Amino acid sequence: MSVTKKLSVAYLIVIALGACGGIVGLLLAPEPAAAPAGHVNTEFVTWVTVPAQDAASTPARFVLPEIEPFVLPEGVNLAEGMKVDYNDYTDVYPGRNAVDGRDRTYWEAQTLPSWYTVDMAEAREISTVTLQLPPIRAWGKRTQALSVSVSEDGENFTEVSPEGSYDFDNASGNGIVISFDTVTARFVRVDIKSNTGAKGGQISEISIFE
Repeated sequence: MSVTKKLSVAYLIVIALGACGGIVGLLLAPEPAAAPAGHVNTEFVTWVTVPAQDAASTPARFVLPEIEPFVLPEGVNLAEGMKVDYNDYTDVYPGRNAVDGRDRTYWEAQTLPSWYTVDMAEAREISTVTLQLPPIRAWGKRTQALSVSVSEDGENFTEVSPEGSYDFDNASGNGIVISFDTVTARFVRVDIKSNTGAKGGQISEISIFE
């Protein structure tokens, strides 16, 4: 059946078999009186009002929340493209993914505790480290317990941010900002003790700022 004009209010005619009670057809009509005369036994007709609708819409219960963008601090990311070291990785998620400038690729360790170190090539004054996970709906909210340490020689590390539990959630950009007093360091290490979303630590991007 084709409809050649827009219907501000429409009706569905539900035609049922009297003996079985099964539906055998649906007809669309602009008003109850428009039922095809002589073709429908009104004893088995139920009129159902269809709300007016000018355009397609999605019920509120099916509307997914927006993914908030993660805003990086101002300045140059001293970690991007730098040499990295880490305890291990799983499948196709090596450590270089966390310094490639893309937040949808990521490093994932096989085991916990996990550690990840960035070598900035030279000593720099730094005060902020950010960690991100992919801003994708499939990545559900998770919590990682982690700490941040720094070093000038890559062997002796000093903790600048003690272990804490950090929530990674798309509702807040799926990233965290860790700030500390300005220090001079060449190496930055993140130690991850637990992760509620995986068997190992996870980072899609680590960024370091002065």
